[in-house]
Amino acid sequence: MSDFLKRMAAWTAILVFGLNIGYYTQYVVPFFNGLGDDLARALSGTTSTGSALDSITSAYVQAMVKIYQEASGIEDTMNAIAFIVITLLFALPFIAIAAAYIILAKFALGLLLALGPAFIGAALFPGTRRLFDAWAGQCLNYGILVALFAAAGMLEIRFAQTMVPSDITLLALFQLVMMGVAFVVISLNLPSLASQLAGGVGISSMVGKFGMAAKAAAALTKAARGGKDAAAGGTGGKITGK
Repeated sequence: MSDFLKRMAAWTAILVFGLNIGYYTQYVVPFFNGLGDDLARALSGTTSTGSALDSITSAYVQAMVKIYQEASGIEDTMNAIAFIVITLLFALPFIAIAAAYIILAKFALGLLLALGPAFIGAALFPGTRRLFDAWAGQCLNYGILVALFAAAGMLEIRFAQTMVPSDITLLALFQLVMMGVAFVVISLNLPSLASQLAGGVGISSMVGKFGMAAKAAAALTKAARGGKDAAAGGTGGKITGK
């Protein structure tokens, strides 16, 4: 009897939240859409992931402007320019990578939520329940990914505040380069970490598959063009007879 009641409760929840569009858009969609920002707020204290990236950019821009304005003389000006160039090359790529992954995660999450009722309905039957599990894991994956990038961004801000030099030296520039390289490597591994935590497919594997598909399409286009050129060359000959 208790097993039957559990099944009835599960079926009721699926029918109410999955197949009722009103409840789905009121409860399920806001939950997954706000999951990443809520986790980011708890981890980093920022209002959203966008504000975290804005804080990183503002910190670097303010540091570059301050060092350039305080430079006096040719030597200090050249050192300030070297610091600005190194910052642009090694520190700011993390911001670009984080922004790209966050945009891709939110776009993919929107597509998944648009198809959500079909996957939630699949949880009614044991044979198709794995489709619901995969859908839920993928939604959690993208939410956790957004939160991880926000947390990594706040870590970079704190590192930058302690490592941005007041006096430019070779050691300070080397530390800045190492920090930038480290955070780029971290940002490239965050998608796989999020997929392992949530049990979904990582964005990195999706990007890799898109790249393989693009290469295959380019190869097919090249082969078709080569065959067309060969056919054109074969029809240009003349038949001679004695």
